[in-house]
Amino acid sequence: MDNNNKANEVFYTPYRFSGFESIFAWLCLLLGYLFCRAFPLPDNPLGMFIVIFTALCATVAALFKKRGNFGASSIMSAALCVVFGAAMFISADPFAQFFAFLGSVLGYSYFVYTATGNKIEKGFSDLLPADFLKALILMPFRRFGKLWVAMFSGKKSSNLIWKILLGAAVAVVPTLGVVSLLSYDKGFTALLEKAFHFLKDFSLFSHLFSLSVGGIVAMYVFGIYFSCTEKKCGDTITGEACVRLFEKVRFFPALTTAVALLPLVVVYVFFFVSQWQYYVSGFSGALPEGLSYATYARNGFFELCAVSAINFFILFAVSLVMKRQSKGESILLKSANIVISLMTLVLIATAMSKMALYIQSYGLTERRVVSSWFMVLLAIIFVIIIVKQFVKRMKLIPASGIAVALMLALLTLSNYNGIIADYNVDRYIEGDLDSVDLDELYDLGTPALPALLRYVEYYEQENGVDIKKYITDDSADRWEIKDDDVAYFSSLYVRIFKSELESKKSFTAFSVPDLKAKKALDEYMK
Repeated sequence: MDNNNKANEVFYTPYRFSGFESIFAWLCLLLGYLFCRAFPLPDNPLGMFIVIFTALCATVAALFKKRGNFGASSIMSAALCVVFGAAMFISADPFAQFFAFLGSVLGYSYFVYTATGNKIEKGFSDLLPADFLKALILMPFRRFGKLWVAMFSGKKSSNLIWKILLGAAVAVVPTLGVVSLLSYDKGFTALLEKAFHFLKDFSLFSHLFSLSVGGIVAMYVFGIYFSCTEKKCGDTITGEACVRLFEKVRFFPALTTAVALLPLVVVYVFFFVSQWQYYVSGFSGALPEGLSYATYARNGFFELCAVSAINFFILFAVSLVMKRQSKGESILLKSANIVISLMTLVLIATAMSKMALYIQSYGLTERRVVSSWFMVLLAIIFVIIIVKQFVKRMKLIPASGIAVALMLALLTLSNYNGIIADYNVDRYIEGDLDSVDLDELYDLGTPALPALLRYVEYYEQENGVDIKKYITDDSADRWEIKDDDVAYFSSLYVRIFKSELESKKSFTAFSVPDLKAKKALDEYMK
C-alpha cells in the first residue's frame, strides 16, 4: 500500500522547470512574435531565416542542457533546416520560398524529435511517416499549454527573469544617449533605419495581433521541446503497433491484385505499340508530320505526367494492402513494382523528350522548369522502387524522403527564375531564339532584371535606341517610343523593378537575387 502511494506521489508530482527552460519559454514567445512579423515571406526572407536559425540555436543550447542525443538523423535534420532557411533569401520566387520555408520548419521539428531519442526505430526506418506524425502533431499538442507554466515557474526562474528585465530597463537611458551622439554619422544612421524599419509605420493593433498569433506559435514550439524531452507523449505509436496495423491492412489477396493490375499493364502495352512512332519521335528530335513543336509538346504531356503520378499511388496502395505471406505473393509484388515502374519510366522519358523539344524551340518558362523538375523527381523515386526489389536492406521510404529533400533543396537554392531569364536572353543574343517575351521576363520578378538589362543593352546597340534615358530621366516622355514595343515595355519594366528594389529598405528584406539585381542596375546606370 505504501509503495502504491509513493508511486502515485511520484506520478502526480508537478514538473519543475529550470531557470534556463523558463528563459527558453520567454525566447519562444519573442521568436513567435518575430515569426509573425516576418510575414508575408517574400517581403522579409532574411528576417524569417534569422528567426528560424535563432530558434534552432536556442533549441540546441536547451537540448545540450538536457544532454540530447545528436545522432546522424538529428544532425541531418538541423542541416536541412539551415539549408532550406537560407534558400528563402537565396531565391526570390514566392513558390520556391514557400517550399523552402516548409522544409525549414519540418527540419526543425524533426530535429527536436530525433535529438531527444524519440524515434520509433533507430537509424533510417520505413516508419518515417509515423515519426513525422508524432513530431508534428502528437508531441506538441500533448503539451501545448506548458509554455505559460514554464514562463512563470519557480522563484528562481522568476528572479532570473526579473534580473534580465531590470538590466534591459537600466540599459535604455545610456543606450539612447550613445545612439543620439553617434547619429552624426550618416552611415550609422542609415544602418539603424534599416534595422528598425519595421517600426516606421507602427500599428498597435498589428503588433498585438502578431503577439497573439506568435503566442500560439510559441506554444507549439515549446510543446515540441517539452514533450520530446519528457518522452511521455505519443507512446501509443510504437514499432510493434505499426507492424500490427500493417498486418491488419494487408488483406488484399495476391490473385485479386494480379487480376486488378493486368488490365492496366495491357493498356500500357497497347499504348506503347499504337503510339510508338508518334511519341518516341521526340527522342530523335524529329517532329511527326503536320505538327508544330508547341502542339507536339503539349499534346499528351500533362496526361503523361498525370498517369505517372497515378502509377505511383497505385504502387503505394498495392504495397500497402496486398498480402505477402508466401514466397509467391512476394514475387508477384516485386514483379508488379518492377513492371509498372519500368513502364512509368518510359512514359516519363517520353514526356521529358517532348518537353526538351519544346524548350529547344521556345525557351524556358517557370511552368516548364517546375514540370520538368517534378517529372525528374518521379523518375528518381521509381528508380529507387526498382532498386529496392533487388536490395532487401534498402529502406524505401527514407531513401525516397532523402531524394525529395535533395531535389527540393536543388529547386529552392537554384534561383531558377534568374536561370530562366539568363537562358532565354543568352539564346536570343546568340541567335538561337527568335524573340524574348518581355511579359514573361517581368513575371519572373527581380531575379530577371540582370538578364533584362543585358537584353536592353543588346537591343540598344542593334537598333540605335536610347532606352536608358526613359529609365533614368523622370521627365522623359515614353510616348516617343510607343510604337517600339520592346523599348516601351522594357523601359517600363525596368522602372518598376527599380522602384521595387528601392522600396526594400529593411535589412530583413534582403535576398541574393535582389543584391544581384541592384548590382546589375547600378552598372547599367553608369
